[in-house]
Amino acid sequence: MSNYPPPQGPYDPYGAQPPYGAQPPYGGQPPWGGPPKPSRTPIVIVSVVGVVVVLAIAIVLIFVFALKGTNSSPPSAEDQIRAVIKSQQDAYNRADAPTFASGFCKQDTSFTPPGADEMRKNLDDSGQVTLTVDSIVVNGDSATVVIEEKYAKDTSMNEKRTYKFVRESGAWKNCGPLNDDTGTPLTPTP
Repeated sequence: MSNYPPPQGPYDPYGAQPPYGAQPPYGGQPPWGGPPKPSRTPIVIVSVVGVVVVLAIAIVLIFVFALKGTNSSPPSAEDQIRAVIKSQQDAYNRADAPTFASGFCKQDTSFTPPGADEMRKNLDDSGQVTLTVDSIVVNGDSATVVIEEKYAKDTSMNEKRTYKFVRESGAWKNCGPLNDDTGTPLTPTP
């Protein structure tokens, strides 16, 4: 009996397995083909579907943002006037004299906006103000605006006034009370 392995013969092309430990004669795949390779079709299909979904989302977003931009119109004169009033209210309540003054027109030389020290004193005495627009009537580059002024501390100062606004250099500005309107006192709410 010999300690050597049995002699190696040619492989059976009809599916017989080679002897234990034997290697294919040319180092590659066994002649009987080996395990089947997985199909690439599912990977290709999933990749194509993914690309289509990403493109569809991109197209929808482009249309949403493009249409949003084309449908927006500039704010109306009324909206611009309300924005000036809100800005002046906020500036007054912060005692921000430069911002408060920037909302006033240049053509009205009879009104001088208060400085920061005067605004702080008014805030201490009367409290913060809330301005509510009752009505706006625009006539070209001028407007009359009825505003209710309500003070947090001194309700005796609460009143309704009519103001004149003008458009200067494309921006609406407050020109102060119309015809020296001294205001109509508001009835305090219980």
